[in-house]
Amino acid sequence: MAVASQGTHDLLADAIASLTLWKSSPFFVQINGCSPVPNDPLHSHIAGRGLSGLIVEPVLARYQQLVQGTQALPRVKAVHASISGIDGQRPLWFFNAEAFSRGILPPHLATVITFSQESLLADISVLGGATAEDTARDLLASLLDQTMVRAVRLDTLFREQGVRQVDILRFNSDGYGLDILNAFDFKRARPAIVHYRHGGLSVAERRTAAELLMTQGYRVAIQGEDTIALRDGQAIVSAHTPSLLAVATRLLTEGRMADALNIADHLVMLNPEHAEPLALRARCHQSQGNLVEALEDFIRVRDITGSLTDHLPFVSALLDQALPRIATLFSEGGFDELARYIVPVTILLPDHAPFLEVATRTMVLLNRETEATRCAQLLLPLRPENELCLHLLTTKSRNERDWPTFRRLVTALARKANSIVEPQVRQLLILELLNLLICPGRPGPEDQRLVDEMTGITLRLTAGHLPGSDAEKDAWVAHFDAVSRGIRLAEELGPVPTGTAAAPARLMTARGLPLSPAGLQARAKELSARTVLLVAADERYFRRYARLFVLSALRNLDVPALIIVHVIGGAARMRELVDVIGIDDDRLILTSDDFDPSQVKTTCIADPQTPIPNLPVAHFQSVRFEQADYLLHTLNLPVFVADIDSLLLRGVGDLLHRMQGKDVVFNCNDFARMVCSLLTANLLLIAPTETGRAFSGFLRQYLSLALSRPSVSRWIDQIGLLMVRNHVQTVVPTANIDYFATESDINNIVYRQLINPDRYRFFALYQKFDLSSLAPLIRSWERDLSLSTSTLPLG
Repeated sequence: MAVASQGTHDLLADAIASLTLWKSSPFFVQINGCSPVPNDPLHSHIAGRGLSGLIVEPVLARYQQLVQGTQALPRVKAVHASISGIDGQRPLWFFNAEAFSRGILPPHLATVITFSQESLLADISVLGGATAEDTARDLLASLLDQTMVRAVRLDTLFREQGVRQVDILRFNSDGYGLDILNAFDFKRARPAIVHYRHGGLSVAERRTAAELLMTQGYRVAIQGEDTIALRDGQAIVSAHTPSLLAVATRLLTEGRMADALNIADHLVMLNPEHAEPLALRARCHQSQGNLVEALEDFIRVRDITGSLTDHLPFVSALLDQALPRIATLFSEGGFDELARYIVPVTILLPDHAPFLEVATRTMVLLNRETEATRCAQLLLPLRPENELCLHLLTTKSRNERDWPTFRRLVTALARKANSIVEPQVRQLLILELLNLLICPGRPGPEDQRLVDEMTGITLRLTAGHLPGSDAEKDAWVAHFDAVSRGIRLAEELGPVPTGTAAAPARLMTARGLPLSPAGLQARAKELSARTVLLVAADERYFRRYARLFVLSALRNLDVPALIIVHVIGGAARMRELVDVIGIDDDRLILTSDDFDPSQVKTTCIADPQTPIPNLPVAHFQSVRFEQADYLLHTLNLPVFVADIDSLLLRGVGDLLHRMQGKDVVFNCNDFARMVCSLLTANLLLIAPTETGRAFSGFLRQYLSLALSRPSVSRWIDQIGLLMVRNHVQTVVPTANIDYFATESDINNIVYRQLINPDRYRFFALYQKFDLSSLAPLIRSWERDLSLSTSTLPLG
């Protein structure tokens, strides 16, 4: 009763065929299964063999599919529940939609649903990048959602559904297969067949499961990712096989195909590893026009004997019948039936390009990506220009993080003339390639040539695109075009920055007194300031967040510093805006300019998933970097550039010490390694070194050029950080660049509330943050600073 390993022949099909010889309408129970989905092992047998039974499915969407799919099968019932050791409720875990809309997780994880929360937190590699394990697990945990589903014991289920006998037990283990076997009462019901997918079980669990079945009197076989167990007596090797073979062969020669097939079927069931009955059955199937069955049997013969040399005439004739049938099915749209031919013919004809083209397209049309990709792997060496193959294998290389292959395939797709693929799809792939080329650091000469070529292709695709009725498609094309222009803009930067930063239109102390640039320098000297904290915002954001940021900075700074709040377009209302903050402290300075949003002619472009208000957002996001350049040159102090919707929760003295000697320090978002978001603009530190000043000047120049164009990406500030970083590394090879610690200096995880005030130094609030949760902390800061309590915008 040892565990046997079997080949590609379908043992489950043979076992069910044998079972139905002596029992009409066997009863099955399928757990965590998806019958009647076509690629489910039981699918063809439910109607074909007249099975009746239950399908237990815990995932609501799949259960609803089952209800729809079983409407024509009155003897099959779907049950929405999960099998458990106790009756009650249990949580199903999955990643929420935000994880995919923000590009944090790869799309294929959207279909992963499990009872094991830990399994979803275990693989931090899905986030990409070298991120601290605790931080990665926290991020994954923040992206999880759950839904409760009914949990039911097997005996409860059987009692409720009136199940008296189970002939076939089938389940997908999903890590719980051993629990299902342990829960099954083999004394009450001894299924003739037990079949399960064992991929979710460890090696030790697989062994334990097999031993459990063998102690119950089953013979166990492993077939690929499946285990099948047959109750003793289900298949007995016959001593009369040779004489029966002779009888069947004679019947076939006499044209009595049905009789010959019955005998051959019986012989194969008795001994599935005997090649001669399989070859005879293949010929019987072929004579009756059952071409797929014949192909599958001949493949099994080859697996057993290692060759089809003795059967070549029959196999050749069979393929001559199959190929025209395949062409007819494809032209008539009979894709479901055609799919049955694909695997066996692919095995027998792995270098037949016309067939492989049909097979690949068919599997794509049926949304069977795995099989389509296998066909594409065989086809691409034969048809290197096949666009569908290139796309399928690009997806495969991305999922496997095989970046050299991804680069080669995307380059081939981008260069393809007369492509049938829509421009925004090609542009997306090109942008993914640009991410690989640009994000790690300054590209070498070969990579830079490829960057230039790929951005040029993107711009040509935009020029050739005619806007139509699909607004979303048009928006994607515009977005990719804007990003590519942002990448190319760095080519206009020279060896040294040009121009100078303009001083603010007005400067004012926290008491509402005017201040000159010389007075600003004097104030920094009086305070012995060691650094500058700079934030900037339009008046709307200023009124909402400025007091919060200033309170956090005044309360938590541990070194002498200037806190500068720049109000975009607020020069005419400076005295009123000072009162909005309402804090008198020598460290606080307000600055402003005369910016008028109504005079902006540049169109701000974002991707369709990131709607933006009817405001010059790109301009608003860029002003702070011109101010940083001005302050760096005026005060000769390190400048922190932060978002106004952030808080300082810990001092910066140790950070300044740690970053001593660094020219520029960035916030690198390893969760989103893309041109638009790798370097997040919510925190930047620029040192008053020669290289730091060069970086600041280049960034000011880059953003000024970008904002003067007819259109600009909404993410131009972050594109600018990346492109200028790479440019500085090119013109100043000794540039000393560093990055904040994202597990402690700044959060790149979106929180809705401040859970641990001691974890992060700078805390970014992001849009969905619940400001009301900050009320106790803000009030404590006001007490510590001896400030009167004011109304805070905590809505």
